[in-house]
Amino acid sequence: MATNDWPDGAVLTLTVERWNEENQVYEETYTETATNIGEYSFDQGHGSDPPDPFFVERGDRVTVTDGTTTKVHDVYALFVDGIDYDTNEVFGTTDATDREVCVNLWSAPGQPQRCTDVFGTDGEWKVDFDSTIGEDITPQSDLAAWQYDDDGDATTMNNHAVPEVAYEFIGFGDPVDNEAVNVVTAGRTVPLKFRITTGAGDPVTDLADVSVIVTTLQCELGTTADHVEEYAAGNSGLQNLGDGYYQYNWKTSKTYKNSCKLLTLDIGDGVLHTAQFHFTR
Repeated sequence: MATNDWPDGAVLTLTVERWNEENQVYEETYTETATNIGEYSFDQGHGSDPPDPFFVERGDRVTVTDGTTTKVHDVYALFVDGIDYDTNEVFGTTDATDREVCVNLWSAPGQPQRCTDVFGTDGEWKVDFDSTIGEDITPQSDLAAWQYDDDGDATTMNNHAVPEVAYEFIGFGDPVDNEAVNVVTAGRTVPLKFRITTGAGDPVTDLADVSVIVTTLQCELGTTADHVEEYAAGNSGLQNLGDGYYQYNWKTSKTYKNSCKLLTLDIGDGVLHTAQFHFTR
């Protein structure tokens, strides 16, 4: 977004420039008419404005001019990494460590914009919203993070719908290998071990249920029929081991022998966690 006292109806030209270490590798221009409040904005997220192949990425230089006044903005990498609902904190990282980060909570009009300095060597930032001033941050809150340059232009990260559940999945643990095909005897029980934390690193201790789905994975061994849903061995179900650690004992089918399968674990975080298996006799 570029804001200035542009004359109403002024035709603005926006140019995006990109370089590698030696040469300019990209340049594209786009034109728009300034509004009566002196603002010009473009939104690359909705597909119609600007048209393809116009896009902006980290490190680009964006220039806006009406032929008389020119504004220049360097695009930063700004990330919203998570929200802690218990403390009403929004946190993330940025590569522009010399500029403060501001967060607006649009869905709570009583909450003013909050700003914070960047701390740490990796550009970490955290904004604390005081719940006594306005509404708490909820899974449907609408928020945006900003970093302004010296003349008021901003790199912005919008979260129009905060995820319903914000989990960090750590797994699978031994004996399952996430990076390779796991060789298992069909009919054996495979312990699926994992840990879940919040975005702030606190353990999630109240996970009540998970879903395990197995589908055919093409390989030279051939294929077998998939089960609609897999079941835990015996009555073990989902085991809560404490401090965010869980285990699900997956009882594999003897009919899976001489086939490959993709296991998908759904813990309700909107992310499908998978592992590959090669079943032998």
